[in-house]
Amino acid sequence: MPSGIKKVFKKKGYAFSEIVTKWEKIVGNEISSVSVPKKIKLSKNNENGTLVIAIKRGSEVQIEYSKQNIINKINSQFGYNFIEKIKVETSHVDDKKLNKRNNLISRNKAEKLNNDIKKINNIEVRKSLHNLINEIKK
Repeated sequence: MPSGIKKVFKKKGYAFSEIVTKWEKIVGNEISSVSVPKKIKLSKNNENGTLVIAIKRGSEVQIEYSKQNIINKINSQFGYNFIEKIKVETSHVDDKKLNKRNNLISRNKAEKLNNDIKKINNIEVRKSLHNLINEIKK
C-alpha cells in the first residue's frame, strides 16, 4: 500500500478503507490495473472530498476521460456526494506494486473474515464457512 495510508485510515478510516479494498469492484479491472488510490482529502463534514490516485505512466488520458465515471461510481457506493474531484499523480506504479496491493488487500480481507468466523459459536457453520472460503480461493 502507498505510504501514509495508516494515518489516513486512523483519521478517515472507514471511507478510505472502503475505497481501497473495493477499488477494483468500484472502478473495474481496466482502471484498477493502472491506478491505486493514494489518499483522500475531505472537508470537515466528510463531503466533497478530493481523491488522489497514483497511476501508471501512459494511462493519463484513459484516467482523465474516466474521472467523472469514477466519481459517480464512488458516490454511488456511499450513497451521497462523497468525492467531488479526482487528482491524478503519475508515478512509477508498476504491475508488481499493483499485484502486491491486491494481494495485501486479499490477505487483510481473509484475515478479518477468519477472525469474524472464529466468533461464531456454531461449529458446523464455522466449518462450512471455512470450506466455502477455501473453495473460493481455488
